[in-house]
Amino acid sequence: MYKLTGALGSPYSMKMRAVLRYRRIPHLWVHGADSRDALTKAKAPVIPVLEYPGGSFHNDSMPSIHDLAHFSIKRSRHRPAPPPGHPAGSSCGGRAGGGAGPD
Repeated sequence: MYKLTGALGSPYSMKMRAVLRYRRIPHLWVHGADSRDALTKAKAPVIPVLEYPGGSFHNDSMPSIHDLAHFSIKRSRHRPAPPPGHPAGSSCGGRAGGGAGPD
């Protein structure tokens, strides 16, 4: 399992966490005092640090993101069309209330 060590205030940590979550890659999120161990094993003591299942540690987010690209994404950015007769497929145009917009 992947293990991501970071901080909630770190944009790079949040980016790595978002990629792992978006690709639905099982991982463990570690932050706070528990993160000290990973910082000593990475090339540079900066976050985020991604520990791979094989035991290697990487702390450059872009190469790690490219390494994770082989995971297939089982979801779409767009919702599928609702089935015929479903209330979401009505002619309200997706707006609350179904009324006409301003002209």
